[in-house]
Amino acid sequence: MGLLDKLKPQPRWKHVDPAVRLDAIRELDDPAELALLAESDPDAKVRRAAILVLSDAAALGRIASADADADVRDRAADRLVTLASRTTAEGDAAAAATALDAVRALTEPRRLSTIAKSEASDAVRAEALTRI
Repeated sequence: MGLLDKLKPQPRWKHVDPAVRLDAIRELDDPAELALLAESDPDAKVRRAAILVLSDAAALGRIASADADADVRDRAADRLVTLASRTTAEGDAAAAATALDAVRALTEPRRLSTIAKSEASDAVRAEALTRI
């Protein structure tokens, strides 16, 4: 890293101050950057806030199963339930795929049964039932 690289402004989500990173979450529009922040930020408060806006089921699944903080894991699993339980408009293939990915990322029978009883699509509820 040269001197010029050090002088380049860093994005706010990479700032050393957790409060600045927390505030920068509202400005993030790149899903990959948001997933990186939710998975690897050193501050649990920042990870929890990033999870609330993250829609990447694979990243949420990794967080729900492997994060060091129990509250972060729980919030990631809750976010997966939210993504899976959404009612999707007919023909919205992206939302339907996200919902199925969210179900597949979950392992807890309690959360899967919540999805099975939800207003989610038939395919999502059926997937949840098979995973219980």
